Amino acid sequence: MRMEAPEYRGSYLRYYGNVWGDLPLARDHSGRLEEAIADKTKEIIEFVEELETADEVLQNPARIYDNSDVATLPLSEHPAVESFDLDPVEIGDPVVDDTKITFQNLSAEIDFFGDKTDYQDLLMEILNIKNFELADELKKVRLPEDDSEIPTLINRLQTVRAELETASEDMSELQDELDEFVLDLYGFDEETRELIKERTPTPSNPLDTRVVVTD
Repeated sequence: MRMEAPEYRGSYLRYYGNVWGDLPLARDHSGRLEEAIADKTKEIIEFVEELETADEVLQNPARIYDNSDVATLPLSEHPAVESFDLDPVEIGDPVVDDTKITFQNLSAEIDFFGDKTDYQDLLMEILNIKNFELADELKKVRLPEDDSEIPTLINRLQTVRAELETASEDMSELQDELDEFVLDLYGFDEETRELIKERTPTPSNPLDTRVVVTD
């Protein structure tokens, strides 16, 4: 999932400027709705930033070590790995076989020492995050030297995967909430609201957007 920078087409900017041009900006003299719109817009921006960070991990799982002092070694040099057969051949989905990780097309394998299967668990999480095309690419996958770091790293990878799996639905909910605040600001009745929603173009995937941030 590659994200691009946001243009909140399902948000306040969709109503003011992008669609209605010179329509005067409605004012909420109590300030309640304007504050709610500002807060929701900030929430969306922060959500997108979190997704961009998660997407960076998706593209390069080694990013889970960013901003930490975790010492790592490439898989090909790691003492937890007893042996490996990682030639430059295409690989299928990973499969756990006792202390080994093999692949559905049986093109490669990695065997861990029996007391080091927590590294096997971590590598499986990495393989669930990123699709590697060739077996020899796995030689460069970095694993922590200290196995006490593994539970935290596995949790981080699982969190990233969960965030990306629900990202589209979560973004759609945030945009819908912002839309309702804007419609409340203009005081539209239900019939007008439905007409606006029908006639305002939005991407089929709410993540296919680019952020517009103004001072």
